[in-house]
Amino acid sequence: MDVGTMYKRAMGPRGFTLAEILLAITILVLCLFPVMQMLQSSSTKSSFNEYYVFAHIRAVSILDAYAGYAFEELTTLSLSPTPSSNIVEVANSMSPLPEEYKRRLDPDGWEEKCVFSVLGTDGLGKLRVLIRWKFPGPQQPWREYQLERIVMRRNLSLVQQYNL
Repeated sequence: MDVGTMYKRAMGPRGFTLAEILLAITILVLCLFPVMQMLQSSSTKSSFNEYYVFAHIRAVSILDAYAGYAFEELTTLSLSPTPSSNIVEVANSMSPLPEEYKRRLDPDGWEEKCVFSVLGTDGLGKLRVLIRWKFPGPQQPWREYQLERIVMRRNLSLVQQYNL
């Protein structure tokens, strides 16, 4: 017997069997499935976060639009029967969402509400903007973002009010 024949017998046949290939692919799929699921979950959450960013920018613009109002004017807004209709035109001149993001929402899936409430009798008040959105589907919950700002009477001084 020559050396080449002895080597081939000792090493066995070259290549992998079908069973070995299928086992390797199964192990590879089982290892990659959790990783792919995690990536899909994080991409879904990042798309939700985009709406929180838009809601924050919108809420800040609404609060800024009300910043020039006097305390007494804001008090009359709180007496209105529909506070959500009181969002000023300055804030409404901006589109709340780009069209591509609106298309992903439920047809009535974007709501804005601005409410002013007086805090006691000291001339302080709270202006609150609530923005809600909903994706299509029966099981989808409303997601919301709210931002608040404390407002005080222009003539209110903490030194005068609390005798400091």
